[in-house]
Amino acid sequence: MAGATQSVWAVSIVVPEECLNQLARSGIGDGLETEGFSNTFQLPMMGPVTLEVGMTITGVSFEMRSEHPERLLATIRAAGSVAFVGENPMPALPGLARVRGEVLVAPVVELHRDGSFRAVLDLANSELVGMTLEGIDGVAADAVAQVQMSEMLFAAVGGDLFLGLADQLGSVGIELDAEQSLPIVELGVRPGRAEVRVTDGTLVIGLPGVDDLDGHADVVDVSGNRVGVGLASESLSVLCARVASDAIGGPLPWELGVDTTERRLGASVRSPRLIESTRLPDLRSTLRATLRPRLVGSEIEIGLREAWIELPSIVPSVVNRLNRWVGGAAARAPLTVRIPATRELPVRPDSETMMEVAVTSIDVADHGVTATFDLSWAE
Repeated sequence: MAGATQSVWAVSIVVPEECLNQLARSGIGDGLETEGFSNTFQLPMMGPVTLEVGMTITGVSFEMRSEHPERLLATIRAAGSVAFVGENPMPALPGLARVRGEVLVAPVVELHRDGSFRAVLDLANSELVGMTLEGIDGVAADAVAQVQMSEMLFAAVGGDLFLGLADQLGSVGIELDAEQSLPIVELGVRPGRAEVRVTDGTLVIGLPGVDDLDGHADVVDVSGNRVGVGLASESLSVLCARVASDAIGGPLPWELGVDTTERRLGASVRSPRLIESTRLPDLRSTLRATLRPRLVGSEIEIGLREAWIELPSIVPSVVNRLNRWVGGAAARAPLTVRIPATRELPVRPDSETMMEVAVTSIDVADHGVTATFDLSWAE
């Protein structure tokens, strides 16, 4: 996948089928109850029959197939009460109806021009592939007549019933307002829909970058319960500036830049310009450093490789080369920062179910950085 042709992405996310299904199981937990709805159906030889339906989604699983390059094949299982209202000869079901529906659903990931963001499954516009009645609580397997009547009923109305459920659900996923999605905007993501690619067993999401974005996000090859994330070099710079700003509790008093040239993580710090004018030369000095990130046990270790003062361009370049050589020699003294590589996060924003996210690899390239994350859940 790493060599696939793609437009310039600020961020890439790769989710394997196994990982998405585990997220779905954890997110649903004991079930997701939906609002009840009613619908009137025309049955052969019986005329209109009105059903009141209350459904609880008991399970969702996904298949990723290259034959559906922009959609997921979702299998949704639900248990629901079905009540007949109005004048009709249909007897009430003795228990919950357990149904299974297969739908093709498109993941929609987009940044709107007003700054809001959403990453959802568009169930309301999904395509029903098949509908199956798996059983009715309280109906014995040998109750042939009742089973056949129930199967005939769901053969007639099951598709409309399931589409009614999908329409009731609408879009399921994450929706953020402009303030909540500001970090996404700052990463250099261009308003519009993300590119979604479905291959056999893998979902790839690419958030397009703004014009003239420095670098691009690579696609990471992952499997199992591991998610791959790529960031363009400019997006990484913005992310580091936000982390530093959050750490000091306010805006940075200086300009912070990060680059990945020469496959190294470089950082630069300098004071802001007092006068913004292209007519005046930039006479600011810059503190530059080259860092080495690596995983050490359960921590991310960021070590200093070199540090030097880069003088303005009016100074001969040989001076800056000498400063860098001296800075490389001085930085041989051990200076490292360690941060935890593992965090606990909710499986979805409104869930109390937690998962453990651990960084398992970091790779720096000339145009950006990639990382892989292992996801695990308590048994």
